[in-house]
Amino acid sequence: MKVMWKSWVSGYVFRELNSSAATYNRRIFDFICCNSYDKIITAIHLQALKSYEHNLRQQQREEQQQQSNMTKILLVDDEQDICLTYKTVLEEAGYQCVAYTDPVTALREFKRNYYDLIVLDAKMPQLNGYEFFKKIREQDNAIRMFFITAAKEYFDTLRREQYPEIGDIYIVSNL
Repeated sequence: MKVMWKSWVSGYVFRELNSSAATYNRRIFDFICCNSYDKIITAIHLQALKSYEHNLRQQQREEQQQQSNMTKILLVDDEQDICLTYKTVLEEAGYQCVAYTDPVTALREFKRNYYDLIVLDAKMPQLNGYEFFKKIREQDNAIRMFFITAAKEYFDTLRREQYPEIGDIYIVSNL
């Protein structure tokens, strides 16, 4: 009986040692595997994030380059509906358009050598199209401009009589 007890005790102790060692080894294995797995997943996520950020920066640079290559148009008309309509049509046609419904604000915020074309209404409050034209010419003599108006003949006559220094300009009737 003594021998059995010893074998039972030694078997129990051996099994405990064995299971403790197995558990310990399993824990070490799990830690190494999980730690490696976490490192791998983190590396993959970081790589994907860097790639996404790189692509986003590249896309933003391309958009900026496209915008800088676009023809820039300054649109000035006191009627908001007409201004919005022209702006929408011009932007859909691929132009970069900045619209103002107040000619004084447009004149104050005008950037020399920035715009390629100015489209303006001939009849506006505070500052009519011809006065606006003259003030812009003082700042930028090379910019192209043309007028839009509902009464072409009237404003063409007005231009010849009151603003002869402007010379021949292009007037478009929006009717």
